[in-house]
Amino acid sequence: MKLVELTKALLENEKEQKDNLSNYTKTKSHLEKIHGELSQKLNLVNGGINLEIFDLSPLLILGKVDSPQRKKQVETAIADISNDCAHLFTKYFGVKNYAGFGDQCTDCDYGYGPKHGTIVFKISLKSQVRREGSITEAQKEAALYHLYNIEKIQIGFNWKIELKILVRGSSKLCGT
Repeated sequence: MKLVELTKALLENEKEQKDNLSNYTKTKSHLEKIHGELSQKLNLVNGGINLEIFDLSPLLILGKVDSPQRKKQVETAIADISNDCAHLFTKYFGVKNYAGFGDQCTDCDYGYGPKHGTIVFKISLKSQVRREGSITEAQKEAALYHLYNIEKIQIGFNWKIELKILVRGSSKLCGT
């Protein structure tokens, strides 16, 4: 072989190795994500959660229920859902934390937050449900199921793996 042919072959081999490594990394990441989601689903089912009902829930919940203010917002959301989500279609129920004052209840319009502090807990409707402008009886039942079982559901989630699943409010697999 000539030098030019050897150099071309070497460069092609290096490119092929790089492409294969990139594909491997993407595939591995995807499989790890699925594994984490399946693990969380198993934890939920073992904790007594009905995934079929949970998946119907139109709610997105961010943060853990670990303070009286957060529990109050859960109770407020339960009342609102029982009243056809009159509040949840325009605002989310939130809890902010500001400058060492601890948790404070705050309700904000979608897309907005408090003037001071950071939202650390949030109960909202999925954007698709808000766009549709109505909520079915099955979705209301699922939302109430979600809220009445929120602490049990949150125990089933491994918060270090991925919070995104709870934020989506769904136990469905990747890409759904």
